[in-house]
Amino acid sequence: MHSLRLDIDLQFSLREPDAGAGPGAGLRGTVRAAGTVIDVFVDNPASYRGVLPTLDQARVLARELAVRGMTVSVIGPRGLLVSLGRVKSSLAQRLVTGSPHIRLGSPATLAPLLDVARRALEQGRSPSFPPSTPFPPAPTVGWGGLRARSGPPASDRAGEGSRHGR
Repeated sequence: MHSLRLDIDLQFSLREPDAGAGPGAGLRGTVRAAGTVIDVFVDNPASYRGVLPTLDQARVLARELAVRGMTVSVIGPRGLLVSLGRVKSSLAQRLVTGSPHIRLGSPATLAPLLDVARRALEQGRSPSFPPSTPFPPAPTVGWGGLRARSGPPASDRAGEGSRHGR
């Protein structure tokens, strides 16, 4: 087992060519990590114009994250969309996803992602994964090259922490 600690606090914005120029166009959010827990907060999941992973690709990524003891959660304004990796999923979710390493949000929070998939299908595209990297947190650095950061985790600073339970 690899010992890895991530401390991340960043903001991002994504404006895709077909997103238009309106004030709500594009996707904005934050990525926060403390240790092995990574939370990706997105302001408007339905505005994403890219492609989504297939279930098989999500299973592979979730398994790789779990093996490394990591969790990546994608959270929208209505709550959890999906968590991958070291998660607790119900038997029903395991049957739906075919993986013990995928935890889905409620149907209400997942509705925006279903809209993304529907739009892709309407445009004749399949909702598939963008160009892959072997493992997102370390696409260009070998595991031996990652070093632990000293200091308190992001969740210990200024009373901040994850906005959802594990």
